[in-house]
Amino acid sequence: YWADFIQHVQEMTGKRVKGRLGGGAGYTVHTDDLMAEAGCLYHTSWIIDDQPWPIKVRGGQKFIYVPYTGQTNDAGMLAWNREADYFAQMIKDQFDTLYREGEENGRVMCLSLHPHNIGRPNAAKHLDEALRYILGHEGVWNTTADDIAEYYIANYYDQVTAWIAARNP
Repeated sequence: YWADFIQHVQEMTGKRVKGRLGGGAGYTVHTDDLMAEAGCLYHTSWIIDDQPWPIKVRGGQKFIYVPYTGQTNDAGMLAWNREADYFAQMIKDQFDTLYREGEENGRVMCLSLHPHNIGRPNAAKHLDEALRYILGHEGVWNTTADDIAEYYIANYYDQVTAWIAARNP
């Protein structure tokens, strides 16, 4: 499945898939192994943290979890019957906490956005406001999960896996 999926997306977009969120955050005990074997670097199917984390896979490839969140997902804005200005404030509040915590080491803030939700004319201006707020802070890296995975693997993967191994002999 994964090899076919990756090939199909690449044929359609010209871009190789490096990772993804499973449909409905779907995930099995075999997902990491299968994705790594197909050449992926990461998944985003756990909604548990705000830092990347290495995942041991059976083939030994470097594979990580890249943070994903439900709190700053605009699908919740509609499901919880919230207005877009409330959602924008949630984004800013989430950012403020992660920015403060990130003074010691980096944090990932995922914005999960869908054009049919936040792209509505009455909502888009609030997203714009939240993004201006975030990007107005020093040191913010506006990037993608692909870039986060590549950077983490190149700069932290070995260090973190050694730290884990030292604590779990």
